Amino acid sequence: MNLHRIFFSRFIVLILIGVSLYSVSGFLLAPRLVKNWIEATVAEHSEKRLRVQEVTFNPYTFLLTLTDALLHEADDGRLLTIPAVVTRVDLTKIVARTLVFRDVELRDVAMTTPAGGHIFVAPRLHASSIEFDMSRQAATVAELRLEKPRFRIVHDPTGRLDLPGWLVRLAIDPATAMITIRSTEIADARASYVDRRTTPNVLLESESINGTIVRLDAGSAMTVDLDFKGRLLESGSGTIVTRWRASSPHNAAHVELTLNDLNLAIISPYVRELTGHGIRAGRLDLALRYDYNEGKPATESRVT
Repeated sequence: MNLHRIFFSRFIVLILIGVSLYSVSGFLLAPRLVKNWIEATVAEHSEKRLRVQEVTFNPYTFLLTLTDALLHEADDGRLLTIPAVVTRVDLTKIVARTLVFRDVELRDVAMTTPAGGHIFVAPRLHASSIEFDMSRQAATVAELRLEKPRFRIVHDPTGRLDLPGWLVRLAIDPATAMITIRSTEIADARASYVDRRTTPNVLLESESINGTIVRLDAGSAMTVDLDFKGRLLESGSGTIVTRWRASSPHNAAHVELTLNDLNLAIISPYVRELTGHGIRAGRLDLALRYDYNEGKPATESRVT
């Protein structure tokens, strides 16, 4: 009887020690390892610096939280700020050197321009999963959803677009990109473009953008399906419905463009660049339908 009690007592002690070590490793050691790994990975593959203020991890629920993540240029210029990232870690593929994050949520993301303004803000970005291949140091994002994002692009008087250099230099070839996004859903987005090369400034402003951008894998075609509705050139209104498929050897596209009561005098600088003649006054209504399939274009239009 005493031997059984001694064995049972030692068994309980071992369990308690194991639980304690697991808890300490999960709550204290894992967050430090994750923080160092994320920052080192970005530094290894780019000239940027990523700094994460705080990382917490619950080893029992596998909930991982990153607080105040900031991406900087080498000269300390701020590029991207993410106040909060919340996800659940899935270790089922860790044997294959693949780390999986489920239900990833990024809150209040903001992308900064060289002049200090914002070209992109979004209250919430959600990805159903992110798989990180540790052998290739590459990530695949599935079903990314952007909720109510805001885009703003400015053409300054010198003709330069106010965009961060790293954004312009992003890899176009998905086979060489560090991050591959398979599907993107855009919900209730707004976008504006300001051209300050002209007087008065030209403004294109979309009140609502909804749609999807899908690429199943690196070798597949990209399908773009977007609807635009908004104001153009501070006068008139317009809508654009576009469906585009980039494939080989043939592309397919469908575009419907509608403009109502557009002030032509405002676009005079652009017309002058193309034709050498400006427009003093006038209004425009335009309806255009364009289809391109298997190398054959078809167009319908109405101009008033």
